[in-house]
Amino acid sequence: MEGKISFVVPFEELARQVSEVAGEMNEKVEVAVTTGIKPILNIARRLAEAGTEVFVSRGGAVIMLRENLDVPVVPIPSTAFDLLRAVQEAKEFGADLGYLSCEPHPGELEELEQALGVRIIPYAVRDLRDEGFVAALKQARQDGVQVIIGGAIAVPLAEQYGLKGVLIQSSKDSIRQAVINAKNVALVRRREKNKARELQAIVDFSSEGIIAIDENCRIRVFNPAAEKIFGLTKEAVLGRPVRETIPNTRLHEVLRTGRTELGQLQRVGETSIVTNRIPIVVDEKTCGVVAHFQDVTKVQELEGKIRKELSHKGLVAKFTFDDIVGDSKLMCRTVQMAKSFGRTDSDYTVLITGESGTGKELFAQSMHNINRRREGPFVAVNCAAIPANLLESELFGYEDGAFTGARKGGKAGLFELAHGGTIFLDEIAEMPPDLQARLLRVLQEKEVMRVGGHRLIPINTRVIAATNREIEAAVASGEFRADLFYRLSALHLRVPPLREHLEDLPLLVAHIAQGFDALVARSLRERLSAVLPGWQSYYWPGNVRELENMVRRFAVMISDPEFQGGENGKTISYLAEIPEAFPRRGRPRKGMSNGAKDPDLLRQKVAEFETDLLNRTLVQCRGNRAEAARLLGIGRTTVWRKLRRS
Repeated sequence: MEGKISFVVPFEELARQVSEVAGEMNEKVEVAVTTGIKPILNIARRLAEAGTEVFVSRGGAVIMLRENLDVPVVPIPSTAFDLLRAVQEAKEFGADLGYLSCEPHPGELEELEQALGVRIIPYAVRDLRDEGFVAALKQARQDGVQVIIGGAIAVPLAEQYGLKGVLIQSSKDSIRQAVINAKNVALVRRREKNKARELQAIVDFSSEGIIAIDENCRIRVFNPAAEKIFGLTKEAVLGRPVRETIPNTRLHEVLRTGRTELGQLQRVGETSIVTNRIPIVVDEKTCGVVAHFQDVTKVQELEGKIRKELSHKGLVAKFTFDDIVGDSKLMCRTVQMAKSFGRTDSDYTVLITGESGTGKELFAQSMHNINRRREGPFVAVNCAAIPANLLESELFGYEDGAFTGARKGGKAGLFELAHGGTIFLDEIAEMPPDLQARLLRVLQEKEVMRVGGHRLIPINTRVIAATNREIEAAVASGEFRADLFYRLSALHLRVPPLREHLEDLPLLVAHIAQGFDALVARSLRERLSAVLPGWQSYYWPGNVRELENMVRRFAVMISDPEFQGGENGKTISYLAEIPEAFPRRGRPRKGMSNGAKDPDLLRQKVAEFETDLLNRTLVQCRGNRAEAARLLGIGRTTVWRKLRRS
């Protein structure tokens, strides 16, 4: 949209000329005729309120408008031709001429004197009120001036003091040039306004508090976020000295030193904020300071959101306690204990033990999702799946150039990625001894140092570890550090094997069947009901994972037409014809018990009890076999023999 241009001129003839020129240029302008200081200012203010972007005027009116309005004012230029015409007219009334102007006198006066044979005395008017012009006119009369050349204020006053007055007219070319200049100013002003609006929007909608001061330490910018942080309104602080209004900002110090201060912590009442203070330098001179403030809690919330985005990379816990199937007393007790461990607000580490396939990670994810850290990442790492020489850099990260083949710029470790969330260390018993020492220090100090790095990085991560080994035996044999074991097992959860809660088999089978096509799932439920009694006498060494595989095997066979019928349409009993699809029956393997009647059951239970008691005693004695033998009242040879048997 074109900017509105308004002419404020001192006489009707000039107004008529402006209208003619504007019409010739096909430009829309507002024209107002007025004289005197107060009338000019009053009408100009009304025009500004109505949307005028640029004023055009001449003579003293230009100065008055510039001093009293924030709207740009463009003068109608007085050309040498305009002045020549006025001098030629004035010499008809006398040879001694006076030139009254509020602006510096033009350099053409001396040339006009020589060319036209007249004397022209310039008089500068400093006071734009009538008194200023009167003083200049009195001086001109004393100097013998006969004719006054000037503007719309000077000429009428000159005639009151007995002097002839000649008005300097503005030519159409001057008016045309003024219109062009006003359009250019309006265009620039409009662009500046748009930029100012953009900057203001950026400042106002910034989540950071922004304060800017000028070279006099007075506040010039104070955005809404700053209002919330400091509990002050913009109206209460703008234009005031920053040291008197907002203490402890150090902006005056940055203005004095010209030094940037980044990442500084500052207290505002009970709130901690992070502050960046940057000097504003123009032409190598510090002319102000801008500061960015952010509430630490907001930073933490933002960090949480960023880390939540890590879910796209798989760093998220998908399972909850609702996904754990089983209503046996043993499973209910285990789930209740896991919920208690998960809900605790403390950062106690959890050690989950249990055989392979029992669902240890399922419990770990469920504990994460019930904890206050559930919005943070869940990072799972299998310590046995990563080569020992790579595990350290994966867990703790590395700096640029730490080793051959290191990624440029370095890489954050899994502990850093798990900041604000949970790291799940599966197969913890397989961790090399040297890394066990580093892990122990991380757990104690809550800090990590990247490989090849020289700085400690604070972390806020809960650790859940898991193993399917008899970790206490590993501690007793020296394979696993006792101090790390005690640190990890602050909360110890044992996930029972399937053979200890076989009453959950029907529920588990039904749950697994839900993942198949409806027809297959229904057929599975019907046919598997016939084999469940036999399955409840099986040892299930692979636990729930083995059960899932078994159900899937039957699902595949049910989906195969060859197993759906045979000659004369008779249905083939795959349970009878495919014995390898059914778990082995009969006696379990050595050292295993399925709870059925077995003449070796008592002997096995006694052996298990002895082994468990021996391992616990060795842990208590920190691996000292002689001390364990003394406490148990048996010989060291017996201890060695029983350990070897287990």
